[in-house]
Amino acid sequence: MKIKFIIIFIALFFGVILNAQDNSSDLSKKFPNPPEGFTWKSLSEIKGYLLIPAGWYFNYEKEGDTHAYFFTKENYKITGQYITGVSINAVTNLKNINPKKYLKEYIKQLEQTVKIISKSKETKFGPFSQYIIRCTVYSKKLKKNIKMHIVLIANLKTNCLYFIIFETLEELWDINWQKGKVILRDIGINNKF
Repeated sequence: MKIKFIIIFIALFFGVILNAQDNSSDLSKKFPNPPEGFTWKSLSEIKGYLLIPAGWYFNYEKEGDTHAYFFTKENYKITGQYITGVSINAVTNLKNINPKKYLKEYIKQLEQTVKIISKSKETKFGPFSQYIIRCTVYSKKLKKNIKMHIVLIANLKTNCLYFIIFETLEELWDINWQKGKVILRDIGINNKF
């Protein structure tokens, strides 16, 4: 049975919708050829997908109702941290929580802890509500600024939240964002998850 998806194309500050078909394990037969140096990666637990750069590391963790995916340039399983990567946290089964209000409160708290470079207004498409934030935060451990591109999505139909973050050292942003924007541009999430 085919599952309908909404592919979210997340460019610098906007989202566009495109319908696609099922999320089987062989994504090479379902989607266009990936850009050179990238391959399609299935996020089977949440029925989604994205492009991952060649040579990057992947890790999936689940804690309670949160599915966490990590796509990193460095092997953080060895070092315990990464400098450049994308994390996706999909939080499901929210009970008695309005996901849209939750994201607005999250943004307020974020504004108190990071330096906001830019923040989009709410974008609505289908059952989704989306905010995009670009910010920096000082890492005491690294003694350097980390720059982040944060995409916050609420599925108002299923009460699921998505926290999608690309981050790297601020001094490496221009180089690493070249891959980061490709990853974030072609993330697919299921509108029924």
